[in-house]
Amino acid sequence: MSDCVVLTTETSRRSPAAVEIGDRMPHVTMIHGIGNKREADRILASWEYALRDGGLDLAGNGVTTSMVYWADVLYEAPSSGESHESTGDEVLTSDLDEDMQWLDELSPEDRAFVDSLQREYAPDMAPPEGYDDSYAPPEAEQDGTYERIPIPWFIKRRMMNALLRDVHHYLFNATTEPRPGEVFQVQDEIRGRFVNELRRAGDSDPTGPHIVVSHSMGTVIAYDCLKRVAECPQIDALMTIGSPLGIDEIQDMMKPEWTRDDGYPSLKVDSGWTNVYDSLDVVSRLDPVIANDYRRSGTEVIADVEVENSGLWRHDISQYLRRPGVQEALALQLGL
Repeated sequence: MSDCVVLTTETSRRSPAAVEIGDRMPHVTMIHGIGNKREADRILASWEYALRDGGLDLAGNGVTTSMVYWADVLYEAPSSGESHESTGDEVLTSDLDEDMQWLDELSPEDRAFVDSLQREYAPDMAPPEGYDDSYAPPEAEQDGTYERIPIPWFIKRRMMNALLRDVHHYLFNATTEPRPGEVFQVQDEIRGRFVNELRRAGDSDPTGPHIVVSHSMGTVIAYDCLKRVAECPQIDALMTIGSPLGIDEIQDMMKPEWTRDDGYPSLKVDSGWTNVYDSLDVVSRLDPVIANDYRRSGTEVIADVEVENSGLWRHDISQYLRRPGVQEALALQLGL
């Protein structure tokens, strides 16, 4: 990884009432997903609240937390709404359509990647012929013409446009200038922030298990750093939620370090990797089960856990964090 300036945009939280468990102080490093976001401390608070609301009180169990924040590398100012990842009305508003003019400036190699990824997600990018920004008709599901996802097509389009932009800019280390005078090489900057946060967390809580919980595009960043960045610190366990890591195009960009038989980040993840998905999540749905794609020495070792979220927006991190499958897996990883 090339040298980069690491901004202090991560935020950490420790409850004043936190009690150490023996000589252990567990820590969870979280990393958010695609699209613009509110400020880092507000995202962290919302993730903690969702876990607590589902029954897992991290602070009450002596677990410290931090959030790797990277939305400001791509977006000018924090979102005034929630995010592309939540259930709020923000996904219905017109200002969330991504500006796709960046596609016109791509090199042939970059454009080939984006076009291929766009084809993968084609059913989620536009409505079937004859259905304009509407819910999928039940008969289409019954006759098998396409897989029904119960979400309006224009919301899926906005989500996929954000995914295409963020995935491309990260994997191809694109140059961004989200604010006048602030220029970033996207992959270099975000890698630096992730590595720096793992180091900081390790220095402050060296005796307890250190878990990374990642969502959406954050799973791609976490995997890339843990597998492909030599200076990335070790962690005890990894959790990926609503991940697009099953997509061939993303896996191809992780070569040569990634292979299907040895894709597991064995040098950096000590205990285990849990991958959580909802089969109707528009981001992970194309290939949600990834144990066969990230084997360790040819053996499948990832625990793929299916959960069922509710409503229209199944990619919502707050829903995922409340599910028993996530709660139980994280508690086990933390030794709670």
